[in-house]
Amino acid sequence: MAFAIVSVSVSAGAASAECRVWAVEDTSAGGQRRERVFASSDLQGRDELVAEAAGIARRRAAARGLDFIDVFLTRPQDGTNRADHSQMTSTVQMRYNPGRTPVIDGRMQAQVRDAGAAGALSYGMLDGPRSTLPEAEIRRLEGLGLPGVSTSCR
Repeated sequence: MAFAIVSVSVSAGAASAECRVWAVEDTSAGGQRRERVFASSDLQGRDELVAEAAGIARRRAAARGLDFIDVFLTRPQDGTNRADHSQMTSTVQMRYNPGRTPVIDGRMQAQVRDAGAAGALSYGMLDGPRSTLPEAEIRRLEGLGLPGVSTSCR
């Protein structure tokens, strides 16, 4: 298991965000290069968080020649203990499949907490409804150039 920490501060107009990759797990299997990445961002809005997670997934996959990547985007206040984080403690779980693996159907999808980063942990999970976003919606959000979204967090 390899770990990397990267911290990036971004300013866009009045908005600023900090993004940090705090854990990386090599989950390669069956000749496919795969990673599970844990990052935190102080962005609050659902759409911004989706765009942030998608950017991390695309940049890491391209830089490392990955066939599949899972990005779990968490809130900074929830800590960086890998054992404490999963899909239900993440604001966004982004699944990117550039190698067309059988892990998911399609190239990209996200499980996103509808309230973004608002709220508190309850029984170790972020409460509230979650939605599944298809690739077309993720691409639309990425294309908006939302304030504060990092272009270098990887």
